[in-house]
Amino acid sequence: MVMKKRNPIGFEPLIILSIVAIVAIASIVFLSIGESINPYQNDLVGKVTNVLYSCVETDSGNDYFQAGSTQVLSSDGIVRTELDSCTPYGILHEWSCLDIEEGYILLDEYHACPSGCVGGACQLTAFVAAHMEVGPPIYMNNMWPVLADLVELADVNDFKLTLEFNPQWASYILADNSRLQLLRSWESRGHEIALHHHGPTKSTYWNGYTNREDMKTDPRYLGSINEMMQLMRKLPLSGNILTGGCSDEDTDWPLGVRFDTDGGANRFDLLSKPADKIWNEVPVKQLRYRMYATEGDDATLDEIESAYSFAKRGDIMGIVFHVDDYAKRPAEIQALFASFEQNNIQVRTVKSILGPPPVID
Repeated sequence: MVMKKRNPIGFEPLIILSIVAIVAIASIVFLSIGESINPYQNDLVGKVTNVLYSCVETDSGNDYFQAGSTQVLSSDGIVRTELDSCTPYGILHEWSCLDIEEGYILLDEYHACPSGCVGGACQLTAFVAAHMEVGPPIYMNNMWPVLADLVELADVNDFKLTLEFNPQWASYILADNSRLQLLRSWESRGHEIALHHHGPTKSTYWNGYTNREDMKTDPRYLGSINEMMQLMRKLPLSGNILTGGCSDEDTDWPLGVRFDTDGGANRFDLLSKPADKIWNEVPVKQLRYRMYATEGDDATLDEIESAYSFAKRGDIMGIVFHVDDYAKRPAEIQALFASFEQNNIQVRTVKSILGPPPVID
């Protein structure tokens, strides 16, 4: 709880009106500056009331993702309480206090939530994808219990992960029925089994599968993309792989994979709206992402939390890390999940966000 209180001060009506006008002008200037600096700046419509003696907030100011109440006491002794609420159109009606030298001003603001408004708080939808990279059997054997721990952590928070496997992982999982049954139990709890493909342009990280004719004589070549997908489709109980995070899209994008995750270090990729792409003559919907906790040019937790409030309607937050990142830096991913939980972020699978695939004639 934030408690704000000052001693009563007498004001003439003209002085009060002047202060309100100055604050309103300053707010407009501040928002204009913010729009030019922050790529995620939302559009705000607000107004101010009279100068107040005290102001109490329960959600620490303009926290769009926490429902709160604001109680004020005017200099004439009138107490007023305002509750954050949702309009019928999914817009958040947010109340907060502005601290000025002479007292406090009650701010009345409307905020367009990225994924709707529930119970006086905005909602933001995010996807979290874990990449399972190419590696020898000993690597996968070491990472398998780590992956199980990651899924368990997500289950505690009711977060649904998008698990993107390179095909070597499919062979590893299918070699032991207990692994396959555990994977399908994750699927039954709402996690998504997806594809992660490293094509020939990934050089030493190529997984051996491609449609490129010039690579068929390479000793690392394992098969075509159709052959890779025959292997991958043995993992989910449904036999369908709908989401992929792939390189070499123009030659290797698989038929039947309708949803694409792509991104990396670009700060503008943290929030995105679904975009239409065509890869290898296959129409797909794409969502962007930032890498996190990989020791590269990643998004920081501060940057992620800042983006919550700047997400515009329809924006989806995308976060990707590798399963071995969780092995090396579990505290960072635990902190991310804790932040999502505290800020009402809804973590869903890519296929649930983008919906059912289009019907192909």
